[in-house]
Amino acid sequence: MVELAGEKLERSLAGDQLSPVRTSTQYWCGDEDGCTRDPTIDAITKRMTRIAGVPEENAEYFQILKYEPGQFYRTHHDQQSAHWTPQGVRVYTFFVYLSDVEAGGGTRFTDLGITVTPKLGRAVLWPSVLDSDLLTGEPKTHHEAVTVEAGVKYAANLWIHLYDFKSPSRAGECPFLGQNTHNGR
Repeated sequence: MVELAGEKLERSLAGDQLSPVRTSTQYWCGDEDGCTRDPTIDAITKRMTRIAGVPEENAEYFQILKYEPGQFYRTHHDQQSAHWTPQGVRVYTFFVYLSDVEAGGGTRFTDLGITVTPKLGRAVLWPSVLDSDLLTGEPKTHHEAVTVEAGVKYAANLWIHLYDFKSPSRAGECPFLGQNTHNGR
């Protein structure tokens, strides 16, 4: 995955805009450059959606991330998609570490007091909404990418929606893809 991102990394967005709260770089593994047809990407997507118990089509495209020393993503929540969009809300975040990090770079769940240390191959799955009310963000999964102190952190997000994400995306039927459409509930 790191090789696929290569020199294609660009400044990360927070929601749908540049922001000082997020300083990493990112690459969207999409259809247009063949990334989604890569056998490794396909195998990892299949495995992650199988673990989450959802169809592959409900997963967004991988967002591959690079954090260099001094880079971070302050406390945030991943549920930013409104229930009325074709893909529905983000129900899960599946996050995988693609490298070890010498110091810092953990994922801190601020409401739970838990920090996951980056380790090559380690993955974390968490809910973005309450299972009892899909219109309400899970209040305990605010998290942050802790500042990398030494080394480089590579990781990837795979966000999973309530409904098919890929078909509306590929058909151009969702003008709100990549935009924050959630009202903060």
